[in-house]
Amino acid sequence: MTGIPTGFAATLSGVVDVVAAQGLVDRWRGLGPVLWLAVAAAAAVWALVLGVAAFCTRSRQVTPGPATLDLGGTEPAAVVNLITGDWSLGHEAVPATLLDLAARKVVAIDQVGEQTLVRLRPDATRAQEEAAGIEPYERMVLDHVVHHAVDSVVPAEALTTGPEDEARGWWRKFRRSVELDARHRGLSRQRWSRPVHTVLLVASVAVAVLVAIAATTLPDDPDDTDDDPVGAALALGGVAAGALILVVEAANGERDTPAGRKAAGRWLGLRTILADDPLFSEYPPAGVAVWDRLLAFGAAMGVAHGAVRALPLGADSDKEAWSSMGGHWRVVRIRYPRFVPPGYGRRPGLVVLSGLVQVVLAGAAARVAAAAADGIGDFAAGFSSDESVPYGVRIGIGIGLGVLVALVAVLAVRGVAMVVAGAVDLFSPRRLVEGRVLRVRRRGDDEHPRWYTAVDDGTTARLRAWCTAPGLAQGSTVRAEVSCWLSHVRNLELAAPAPVRPSLPDDEDETAGKPLAVLLGASGGSDRSAPETPHRPAGPPPPLPDATVVSAVIGRPVEQDSDAQAHPLAEAGHSAGFAAADGTMVQLAWVDSGLLQAHRCLPRFLRRELTGVGEEAYRAVVGGGVVARQGDHVLMVMGRLPGSADAERDQAFAGLARAAIGAGRPGFEAGAP
Repeated sequence: MTGIPTGFAATLSGVVDVVAAQGLVDRWRGLGPVLWLAVAAAAAVWALVLGVAAFCTRSRQVTPGPATLDLGGTEPAAVVNLITGDWSLGHEAVPATLLDLAARKVVAIDQVGEQTLVRLRPDATRAQEEAAGIEPYERMVLDHVVHHAVDSVVPAEALTTGPEDEARGWWRKFRRSVELDARHRGLSRQRWSRPVHTVLLVASVAVAVLVAIAATTLPDDPDDTDDDPVGAALALGGVAAGALILVVEAANGERDTPAGRKAAGRWLGLRTILADDPLFSEYPPAGVAVWDRLLAFGAAMGVAHGAVRALPLGADSDKEAWSSMGGHWRVVRIRYPRFVPPGYGRRPGLVVLSGLVQVVLAGAAARVAAAAADGIGDFAAGFSSDESVPYGVRIGIGIGLGVLVALVAVLAVRGVAMVVAGAVDLFSPRRLVEGRVLRVRRRGDDEHPRWYTAVDDGTTARLRAWCTAPGLAQGSTVRAEVSCWLSHVRNLELAAPAPVRPSLPDDEDETAGKPLAVLLGASGGSDRSAPETPHRPAGPPPPLPDATVVSAVIGRPVEQDSDAQAHPLAEAGHSAGFAAADGTMVQLAWVDSGLLQAHRCLPRFLRRELTGVGEEAYRAVVGGGVVARQGDHVLMVMGRLPGSADAERDQAFAGLARAAIGAGRPGFEAGAP
C-alpha cells in the first residue's frame, strides 16, 4: 500500500503547526462538550427516524378470507408459514416442509407404536423426479433426511439439526432461502424500501461523522510521536458507523405485499376450518396418509400440534411452545425478561423504593464525580513545575468522567423507569390469570438462580415468563394475581396438576406395532402384514340429526348453517353444520373409515376411549371431538360451545354421537344412552 506523498505530508504538517501557533487547537477542543451534545442529539434523531420507519413499514393485519377447505394457492408450506405468521418465519416451517414432501410422495412417514419413522421411498427414480422440482429449502430438508437415514429409514427423534450453533446456522440458511422464494413469488419484500434504506444508512453515516469530529476534541499527547489523534477519531467514527448500520440491517426483515396479503387471507380461511376441528390437531405425522397436504399446511399455520411435536427438526427452543389453551393448538412465543423492564417480577412497592434510591444515588454520584475530578486535577497540578495538569492525568480524568457520566445516566434512567413502573402497578388492579404452564426454566448460576414460569391463558400469542419460586411442573394449571407492568405474581396456587401420561400400549394391542400409514392403506409397497384398505360401507348411513335434536342435546338453540363447509373426509352429502349467534358451532359428518383407523393407532396418551357410544368410539384430548363407529359407518362430531366447561362439552358431543348413531333405531330418544 502506498503512503501519503512526502510533499503533501509536509504541507499538512505546516498547516497544523500554523493552526497550533494561533491557538485554534485549544479553541476547537473547547467546543468538545458542545460537539458531544450534538452527537447525542443526532443519535436521538437517528433513533427516532429508525422508530418511525419501523412503525410505518410494519406488516398490516391480514383479514382471513371465507372459511374453506380449498388450498389457498400453490405456495409451499414454508412460504405459507411466513405469510400467515405476520411475515416472520416460525420454526414449525421445517416439519411442515417435511410433511409436504411426504404428501407429495418424496418421502414416506410411518408410525410404529409411539415411534415415528421417516422413510425414503424405494421407487428412487420417481422420488428423484419429484425432487427435481422442489425449492432449495425443501432440498435442504430432504438432504437432511438422506444424510441421517440408515437403510433408507430414520427415526424422527434423530432428525434434529445438530448442536445449538450448527442448528442456528442451518436455520439461518433455511430462513433466508424461504424469504427469497417468497420475494420471488411477489408475496414478501424487505422491510426497508430503497429510499428508506438509503435515508437510514445516510443518517447512520452522518451520526458516525459527528462522532469522529467530536473525537478530534479529545486531548492528545504532544510528547508521543506515535500519537495519531486523527486516526483515532476516524477509527472511533468507523466503529460507530458499523454499529449503527448493523442495527439498521438487523431490523430489515420481511413485510407484506398486496399479493401476499391476498394469499395470506385465502390460507387463513383454510386455517379457520382446520382450527375448528379438534381431531385434526392431534394427528401424528403419519396422518398425512389421511389428510394429504392439508396436514402439512395445518402444521405450517400452527394448528397441527400432533404432527409438529413428533418431528423435532432443529434444536429445542425455550422461546417457542405449543399450547392448546383457547380451544385449539397454536404456537406461543415466550420471553424471559431480566433487565427490561427494570424491576421485572419484583414487588411494586419495593421497585418504587429502589427506583427512588437509584435516582438519589445518581444525583449524588454526579456531584461526587465532579468534585473528585477537580480534586484529582488540583492534586496532580501540585506536582507540576508550571502548576498545570499533566497530559496523562487529563486523559485519565476525561476517561473516568466519561465512564462515570454514562453509568450515572443509566442509573438515573433506570431509577425513573422503576418508579414509574412500580407506581403504575401499585395503583392498577391486578389481573386474575388462570392458565397452563408451558415452560419452567432456570437462569443464573448456582448461587443466584432465577426461576421463570411461562403461563398461557389462551389470550395472546406472546408471553412474558413470570418470576416464581421453583416447584411448578410443565403441563399443570395454575392461578395467580399478576400486576400489569412488572408481572409480579401474588397468590399463586395450583389449579390442576400436570396430567399423568398413561401407560404405553401393552402387547395385547394388535395395532400397537403396526405403522399408521400401513393401517390406512398407504404403505407404498411395504411388505409388512396389515389389514386391507378400509372399505366403504355398502348401505347409506342413518340421517344426521336436525337442528331441533342438536339443540335439545347440547341445551342451547342452534340453526343449521347452510353455508357450512363439508368436512374433507365426509361421505358425499353426509355432513351438517349448526351455529348460533353466541359463537356456538357444531359439525357432524359420516366420514371415511380411515379416520377411525387413525385413532385406533394413536398412542394411548393421545386418545380417550368412550363407552356407550356406538360399537367403538374415541374422544380427542383437546376440543372433545368424537369419532364413533356403528356397523360399517363412522361418525365424527366436533365443534365449540362457548361458556361450557369441558365436562359439559364432552357430555354434549357424546350425546350428539349417540343421537346420530341411534337415529335409525326404533324407539330411540335423543340424548339417551
